[in-house]
Amino acid sequence: MNMTPDQIEQWKDACNALRDGERIQVQLLSGEWSDTAIFDPRLPHRRKPKPAPWSLADHMRRFFPTWDEATMPLHRTDWTEDMLPDGWRPLLKGEAYKNGDEFKLGSEWRVETNVSSYQTTDYCHYHTRTRRPLPKAAPWTLPPPPAGQQWHRTDWTEDMLPEGWRPLLYDEIPQFGDQVWEFGKGPWGKYVTAEPRHSAHNHTRTMRPVPSPPRMVPLTRADVPFGSVFRALSGSDFLPVQTSDHGITLALHGESGFRGWTQLQSMGWLIHRPGDNDADGKPVWRKCEKEAK
Repeated sequence: MNMTPDQIEQWKDACNALRDGERIQVQLLSGEWSDTAIFDPRLPHRRKPKPAPWSLADHMRRFFPTWDEATMPLHRTDWTEDMLPDGWRPLLKGEAYKNGDEFKLGSEWRVETNVSSYQTTDYCHYHTRTRRPLPKAAPWTLPPPPAGQQWHRTDWTEDMLPEGWRPLLYDEIPQFGDQVWEFGKGPWGKYVTAEPRHSAHNHTRTMRPVPSPPRMVPLTRADVPFGSVFRALSGSDFLPVQTSDHGITLALHGESGFRGWTQLQSMGWLIHRPGDNDADGKPVWRKCEKEAK
């Protein structure tokens, strides 16, 4: 058989391996390598490759394919091959251990027989292993917005927010590079308007950091154009009969109708100004406050 220089060197190495008592392999006509104890001069031979060194990550991926190192950290990572026979896995960090699991005390593995499901593992615990399937991952939920703020929409799904993306906040103005879900045109396109985002707008996402919340102050007389309507927490709407530097006077029965600007802000009143409507023409209600300058 005509052999290439590389095959000749490989063949010589296989001879040395066989002389040293190591295993060799022969390459079949199909191209596959098979263990053998004798030489066939018609076929290439090689020293049998040594298996890759054992690793905890490879073990987990082999027997537990759904394991994800980032979202399913193990309670300990200092495991050796002899500690995890086929089908065994370490408990996850924070996972409750059950009867039938095993923990290592000295050189001996002991079986858990009387444990509470509330006991969990972390690095301070003994090496604890199990043959149970991995726990099911918790269903995806929309991350909460910063304190005191809200997303412009809450009906997001996991596939709409890949890693690094977030929804725009309510009243946040889209910027260059943000994306909007274009129904019927989709899926994602560049934003087309610089209007503040509301629930009536299409889903709009960004990779920009969440903006720092501005310092809010009460409204003043100049912030209330003629025809503005105020809404109390009860949902009742009121037209002011008088607007002054100190607040507004409302037509209320049986009580004082005056509400100061600070009072309107602290009590969570809303204001709708004439012409302040969303893309569908619905009135937009805003808090009785504004950003400090």
